[in-house]
Amino acid sequence: MKLVTGSSGFIGSNIEADLKWDRSTCDLTDYNRVLELFDQHPIKTVVHCAARHGSALEMGKDHTGYIENNIICDMNIIKACRESGVENLLMLSTITSFDPRNPSPFTEQSINGEVNEKIFGYAYSKKICVGLCKAYQLDYGLNYKSIFLGNTYGPWGKFSDTGTVIHNLIYKFVKAKDEGTDVNLFGDGRAVRNYLYSEDLNFILDKLIENREVRDPVIVSNDVKISILDIVKIITEYLDFPGKINYDSDRIIGDQVKVVDNTNLKNIIGDFQFTDIETGIHKTINWYLEHFILYDTIKIGMTD
Repeated sequence: MKLVTGSSGFIGSNIEADLKWDRSTCDLTDYNRVLELFDQHPIKTVVHCAARHGSALEMGKDHTGYIENNIICDMNIIKACRESGVENLLMLSTITSFDPRNPSPFTEQSINGEVNEKIFGYAYSKKICVGLCKAYQLDYGLNYKSIFLGNTYGPWGKFSDTGTVIHNLIYKFVKAKDEGTDVNLFGDGRAVRNYLYSEDLNFILDKLIENREVRDPVIVSNDVKISILDIVKIITEYLDFPGKINYDSDRIIGDQVKVVDNTNLKNIIGDFQFTDIETGIHKTINWYLEHFILYDTIKIGMTD
């Protein structure tokens, strides 16, 4: 039996499992309750997605709260997994735990160094979970490991002004088309990143969990580079957006180029075809329209 924690969150919602826990199912800060639920099911594999996370603004206001909550939850999960005989555990860390001063492209060694002080509590908690898994490997020989998840998009994302890049852009352009307004964007649109379609995670994570030779964390990301300008072009063409797009070049946020090297991942998963960015964005737009907006109000060019 496979368990996914954090099933009401973006990543957890996209991962297939026999059993899913969200906040209403189990308070992961309560170890006795966690262990009680583990003992009720023959769980073989756990993908631990649950974490306190927020926008950069939110995570910059309560470093103590983020680090305390995430460390307690991670400790309780890994202890309960061992005590109840869980064979496989995969914990999600993130490339945001990397030292932002490290040069692009990021590699797994980019975890070495400091963390971004603007989101210190969250970023450091995700760094600590890597050490937790390593300690349990060394002490108990268990198949407990972590990954560094890159920028991810797809169904169940946070479509809002505080959402991550692709979800935020889809939200803005759908809203602007519905209201007949223009769209204002920070930066000049030349920022380049990698983006992984969330449904690809099911194949990738299963491969990483099953391979017991994989012990150290790997970067899980697509390595295709794409700019905001190109993402905007895909979204606006698909939506047939008629409005004007205004870029504010005086408000560039973050590095212009921040990408990853996923060589280690590709060596593990073999000849896997990542969902291309255009297909992924089209599917994400369709999902958003189906779940939050009536199709009749937004006319789009395709319905794949």
